[in-house]
Order: sequence, then structure tokens, then C-alpha cells
Amino acid sequence: MIPSHSQDDSSLSNSPNRGEKGATLHHMNNIKKAAEILSKASFLLITCGAGFSQDSGLAVYKDIASHQVYKKKNLEYHDLARPVSCCDDMLLEYYGFWIHCVQTYFKTPSHSGYQILQKWKEKMFEKKIIPNEFFEKQKSLLSDSEWFNEENNHKIAKNVFIYSSNVDNHFSRYFNREEIYNIHGHVFNWQCGKPCSEKSVWKVSNLDEFEIDENTMEINSKDLQKLTCPHCEEHSMPNVLMFGDLGQYIRNKEEEDRYIAWECSVETFSREMQCLSEYGNTKYPFVIIELGCGLRVPSVRLENECVLLDCDQSFLIRINVGQEELDTIHNEELKPLKNERILCLQGGCEKVLKEIDHELEERFKLD
Repeated sequence: MIPSHSQDDSSLSNSPNRGEKGATLHHMNNIKKAAEILSKASFLLITCGAGFSQDSGLAVYKDIASHQVYKKKNLEYHDLARPVSCCDDMLLEYYGFWIHCVQTYFKTPSHSGYQILQKWKEKMFEKKIIPNEFFEKQKSLLSDSEWFNEENNHKIAKNVFIYSSNVDNHFSRYFNREEIYNIHGHVFNWQCGKPCSEKSVWKVSNLDEFEIDENTMEINSKDLQKLTCPHCEEHSMPNVLMFGDLGQYIRNKEEEDRYIAWECSVETFSREMQCLSEYGNTKYPFVIIELGCGLRVPSVRLENECVLLDCDQSFLIRINVGQEELDTIHNEELKPLKNERILCLQGGCEKVLKEIDHELEERFKLD
């Protein structure tokens, strides 16, 4: 008996591989779409959460604090990721935790996703035609900032910017200082725990010399004196926004100002550059790529969605392992525009970036 087409189709639909093949094809089509959108864009905002750092093997606070020693002491990560003024009764553990973070972040190599993003900046975006007025607008917006002066006013971000909630500062290995906004600070800057002044922030360079007792996860009490503010001798702490912050965290005003000026300038010039052949003739000259941003503290996700609503010429590529993270839209006004303005790619950040990069190299000769 010759099987009918309906029988044949039915047997195919029940094949366990059919759904997987369909999902793979859909994913690869989205990879091609992402590559095409990126290739036509003039501006790129790279935004990152913990999922991006995890691809380097870096643990988040919660994982670091899951050490058996902390469990025996009944300490959880929110007990340690607090301002130092909340931890007077456990300073040795507090500094053991944070210095362990610093040492780990310092010695851990960054995954290849960082190099890919750096390559896109240098091989693709820096070759775009950007009007000189774009840079002049940034300078104009920054001119009222207290820190801005003739000595550093030439350091203006070009058409790529980093907006990251990670505190490992790995982006500084691949991007210029004026292109990065660490919205929660980073562990290689420390500050007065009081703080005694808005300027009481300094770079640390000797924390790799501190020894941490693996049996107690504490530093040596003799080293406490080395961890005081050089201005007032109060206890110091990482320049990081922590749980229970009551104003102790000193924001990096320069990074914040630079991002605001850049983003505002991009919005202005994206409207002017849209659909002009000399600038790529694209509907979306401004692309945001969101990497590994979770739902627990959605600061980066909220900023991205705010930018999408503010700028009709912007497009979001959202990359995440979790389906819920991909599906969730925080801003109600954006939900009707999801299919038009947001492209979701499921998978690890490094893996997906490699796939997009391969497509860019194959189709657009990016090498």
C-alpha cells in the first residue's frame, strides 16, 4: 500500500527531530537578521548583565558566597555585598569576600565575546561616516560638567558605547575609558566607606598581595590598616553599589555624564541619518545589543526599553539563555512594538556573538 501524503506528513510531524530542526532554522534566520541590522547601523550601544560575565567563568556574588565556609557562618551574599558600615562586626570576612572577588576578576581571562565586540567597533563601526556635529554636540552637552576641561575634552566617545551593570571591569581591557559606563561601579576602584568626600575614590593595585585564609575566608587582621581611606582613615570599601546602600556609594559622575551626552546625541543624529543613502539607508541606524541581562535587578533592561521608546530609529537585539528573560517586556507601551523593534536570540552570549560574527564575515566580509 502506498502511503498517502497525509499519512506521510503525519509521520514527519511526529518525528522528534522535526521540532529541533525548525527551531534551529528559526534561530539561524534570526542570526542573519541580526547581522544585517548591525551591518547597516551607524551607532551601537552594547549593554551587559551578569550573563555576559558568566561566559568567562566568573561567578556572581551569590555563587561566590555559596562557599562552605560562609554557609557554616550562616552568611549569605546579601550579608557581604553591603556597605562596610553595615559590617563592623565581621570586617575580616567582609574584606575576605571582596578581595577574593578582586583577585578572581583580575586573574580570569575574558571570553572571546569581548574581542568580537571590539572587532565590530574597529572593523565595522569606526568605518561608518559620522557627521562632525555629532561630536560637537557631545562636547556641548558635557561642557557644563565640573570634571570636563581643556585637558580631556578631546576624549569623546565615537559611535560605540558600553553600558554595563557588571563590576568586573573587563570591558576596560578592550574599550576606551570614555566609551564605558559601569552603572554599578567596579571592584578595582575603592572608596571611603563613610564617605568623607565625593572625591574619595581611588584605584587599587595591591589587593593581589593580600592573603585569604581558605579555612575562614578572612584576611589577616594585621592587613586591616591597609584598607582605610587615605584621607580620613575610615574603613574603605569597593566603589560598587551594594544592597542596603544609604548614600555611601559614590557615583562615577564622569561616566554617567558621558553616557547621557552620547545617548542624547545618538538619538538626535539617528533621526537625521535615517534612510539617507550616505549613512547606510536603514530604518534603524541605532542598534542596542543586550547581553545576558536578568530579571532580578533589571536596571539595564529598563534603560534599553526606555531608549527604544525615546528613539523610533532604534532597534534592540536581546540575547539570553532564559526564555523568560527573552519574553519579558517591562514597559507596557513597548509590548505592541515587540515583533517590530526587538529581536530575541536564545543562547549563551559568547556563542551567539560568534554566530553573528560568522555571518558578518561570510556576508559582509568583516575581517
